[in-house]
Amino acid sequence: MQEAQQHDKAVAVPDINEIQLTADDSNFIISTPGAAGIEAVFEDSAEVGWFYVYDVVGRRILNRTHVYNRTDVQVDPEDVDVLWSDDLQTGAVAIWAEMRAFLGRHDRLQIRAQMKNRNTPGITAGQWPPGFGYAIVK
Repeated sequence: MQEAQQHDKAVAVPDINEIQLTADDSNFIISTPGAAGIEAVFEDSAEVGWFYVYDVVGRRILNRTHVYNRTDVQVDPEDVDVLWSDDLQTGAVAIWAEMRAFLGRHDRLQIRAQMKNRNTPGITAGQWPPGFGYAIVK
């Protein structure tokens, strides 16, 4: 989260224990199940787009990152894809067919390309962690 704060001081980063998986305060939530009760989740709230790895059984966020501020971009649910690596150890979110963030399930892996506008480039394939070769579409 320090990375998110360094890149965008306007974002109030909540305490990880205060974040709850609920649709009440969100424009939309998209999740994809991984292994053993773990989900990769993208949440577009009233103010920001968040991506996180969530332990459904333990009801806690294991890893998270800020992707965009809604004042900079307007994203719709059909613009978002949430994926897992082949080994289900790394989650990813793609917006407008561009990878925007990768989060490790067990490690603290965080790779992201914060979106400042619709034309912000995504993370290039050479920077992706292993296991996402199937996602390259050209």
